[in-house]
Formats: sequence, structure tokens, C-alpha cells
Amino acid sequence: AKFILIVRNPLEVAQSIARRDAISIPRGLAIWLHYTLAAERDTRNQARSFVSYRRLLSDWRSVVEKIAGDLNITWPISYDFAKPEIESFLEPSLRKHQVEDEEFLKDQSVPELVRRAYGALLQAADGNAASLSGTMDSIAAELKPKVPMLSETMESLERDNSRLREMLE
Repeated sequence: AKFILIVRNPLEVAQSIARRDAISIPRGLAIWLHYTLAAERDTRNQARSFVSYRRLLSDWRSVVEKIAGDLNITWPISYDFAKPEIESFLEPSLRKHQVEDEEFLKDQSVPELVRRAYGALLQAADGNAASLSGTMDSIAAELKPKVPMLSETMESLERDNSRLREMLE
């Protein structure tokens, strides 16, 4: 298996979830953090590529080239042949919620653990994933005692993850 992990601004994700599911932004951020930590942890020691959602929508060709390089993939058709179909569905207007990364990373109203995780993921998407797993493990260790009120939500999400893993197996 080879994995492509899309790195999207957590606040954009939380805003999308809030709009779709009528939940709070803080809960959306908690969901983003939970699933992001799980995705990073569960794909370790596997072939994987971290790519920026923003970059995918603005310059898909460079992202596809990065994925091919990271995962040692030779795509079965040329970019030029695939371009019309890709560009018919992959466009910047898909990004309904837009938050600038620099602003987000400085926003003190966003939990520090979420900002730290996202910063590490941005570095990984830029090709610097050397400290990613250590950073994510540190965040996971800090998260549990700091946010006990989320334990029920986290446990529920873990059960969902376990069921999905079983279904995939």
C-alpha cells in the first residue's frame, strides 16, 4: 500500500465540518487533530506522500509529480492526456473556506497543539518530514491529559477507526 495524505488547513476543515454537520469549530478542530494524528501514526513505515490541498487545487501537476517521486510511481497516462479530465473536477473554487496559513499559525484562539501539528504537516508537504512522527507523538501525548472532556469523542472516533480498519482488512 502507498498513502497520499492531503494536508489541509485545520480551520478550513473545521469550518466545512461545522457547515455540513452543524457542529462547533472547536469540535471540528478536535476531529481534525484526532484523525490527522491517527493517519500519520497508522501510515508510518509505509510509502507515503504528504501534499498540500491548497497546492493541489492551484498546481495539480507539481503535486502529481511530487507524489510520483515520493511513492516511486509511474503514472499510466501522461499529464497532458489526463489534464482535461483532471481540470474538469479539480479547481480552486472547490475550496469554499480559505484561511491563510501564516495567519492560522499565529492565531492564539486556535489550540496550540492543532497549530503545531499543522505546522509539522506543512513542513512534511514541503519535503521535510524528518521530525514529523516525533512531533505528532509529542502532541498525542500532550493531548490526552490536557483535554479530558474530549475523551468520549476520541474513544468514539477510535471505535469508528477500528471498525473501518476491520472492514478494509
